[in-house]
Amino acid sequence: MRLLSRIFSSIRSSLENEVLSELVELANLGTSTCVLLIKMVKEDDRSLVRKISKNEMHGDEVRRNVERLLFQGAFLPQSRHLFFTLAERMDNVIDRIEDCAKIYEATQRVDDGIRNHILEILDITKEACDCFCDALLSFFKGDETRMQEKIARINELESRIDDIKHEVFKNLVKSEDNLFWREKCTEDLIDTAEEISDNLQDAADMLGVIAASMKI
Repeated sequence: MRLLSRIFSSIRSSLENEVLSELVELANLGTSTCVLLIKMVKEDDRSLVRKISKNEMHGDEVRRNVERLLFQGAFLPQSRHLFFTLAERMDNVIDRIEDCAKIYEATQRVDDGIRNHILEILDITKEACDCFCDALLSFFKGDETRMQEKIARINELESRIDDIKHEVFKNLVKSEDNLFWREKCTEDLIDTAEEISDNLQDAADMLGVIAASMKI
């Protein structure tokens, strides 16, 4: 990482500096958009979906700027696809936030208990966004230790979100009033059972291949 630090510290190309600035802006935009979603859910203010969508469009613009700068010659050719992929995945975070906002907007009624769980997940997500911003800046500075610490923290937070999601799912399944989740579980069960037969058919086909080969 010391070499990386020297590389970044010696950057003279305005194109490369612009790429780094755009990536920082994209990371900060993800955090601010997450804050808007938290406010939307907490205050049940569905009008905020418009601001979130505006941020999403701006995120697309920033990603395109990164792509343009890389196409114009920022960084060495073998590194360009890595930076573009990073920008693309960061932009995907904002896309998913917008998706969540639109789904919430379309939902007629959200149970208070479910809203609390959503807010818990979003609060954790906000912390993860902050950690990512910190990790990104640490990466640019060549501070590997802090970058790895923040990445590890993001992994911990993601695991917590998975636990919350699983607990909510179990509660929804147990609810006798929620027909949607019962129907979804039935569909998932049928799909899984059908996958068993698909795999059995694949095994049978392979057995046929083996048998045919032994006759030669």
